[in-house]
Amino acid sequence: MAAKKALHDNQRAAMAYDEARQRVALLLRKFRSSIDKSRAFYEARAVHRQKSEKFRKQVLDLVSHIKSTKETYSQSLDNLEMISREIHESRQAKKLREKIEESERKRDRGDGAEEVDIHAELDEVDGVARSLSISLGLTPASQLGSMSSLRSGDQYQVGVESLEEEEGLEEEERKVSGDGTDRVESNCVG
Repeated sequence: MAAKKALHDNQRAAMAYDEARQRVALLLRKFRSSIDKSRAFYEARAVHRQKSEKFRKQVLDLVSHIKSTKETYSQSLDNLEMISREIHESRQAKKLREKIEESERKRDRGDGAEEVDIHAELDEVDGVARSLSISLGLTPASQLGSMSSLRSGDQYQVGVESLEEEEGLEEEERKVSGDGTDRVESNCVG
């Protein structure tokens, strides 16, 4: 029974197929000119659909490529900003170190800077004092002695006082009145 039913269903499907083929043949003959005219449209439409699908895939590929390129560019900008920040910070640190080193070089002896050679300083003062006393012609250099040899406070004080007295005498000699007459005013306390 199942075989008979299957055979019957197959015959019915074959008859429906034959009827549909005959109907298609009839319609082809009836609308042949219209079909021939519209065939170019449908063929072109199929070609354009294929092309548009191809372009759509290319656009999607390009969009994904642009997206990945933008991400790479963004990461590169972040890396450059980080490098720039590191360079800026290292330059600031270098400037700070240089300022600290410079300020340490400029400090006085008690502030932790390098030692000052007192003897060299005294020799320099000695040279200035000698040239000053010789240029003023007031006290011979031999009376003053060497500043570096004057180590006790009393001897040093005597040398300084003689220089101060000579400077005071010179100031008295320089004072002149407006009418051309010389006035001697005593500024010495002694």
